[in-house]
Amino acid sequence: MEFKVTPPSRSVLAIFSCCVCFSSLVTRSQAQATTDPSEVIALNSIFRQWDVPPWWNISGELCSGAAIDKTDFDDPDFSPAIRCDCEYNSGTTCHITHLNLANNYFTGPLPAFLGSLSSMKYLSFAANAFSGTIPKELGNLTDLLTL
Repeated sequence: MEFKVTPPSRSVLAIFSCCVCFSSLVTRSQAQATTDPSEVIALNSIFRQWDVPPWWNISGELCSGAAIDKTDFDDPDFSPAIRCDCEYNSGTTCHITHLNLANNYFTGPLPAFLGSLSSMKYLSFAANAFSGTIPKELGNLTDLLTL
């Protein structure tokens, strides 16, 4: 008995190609967005400087959990707190847009690193004991709406 192998038809190849393309799109859309690395470095440096309590997530993905869900950002039980926008680069990059430092009684100067959080829209320093001058780097926060 002899088997004859014939090349696949163009329609079969077209269907196969569409399936591969669709599969890669689904896989890409399911990938979790990650925080911009420069913002991770800046925020972790700031929080280490202030000895932020160990419950704060400074070792994992910053823009996860309460930073992207519907948790009340102004709830004093969640301070320090961040809010992120993960719609950058087709949903693969998150930027920190809100930083709430209220009611932590941090002391010392405001870190210049805050100026590198370039997508910042909301920044709260209420009920802290910061000293010194306001860093000129805060002038880099051109999207800032509330201070």
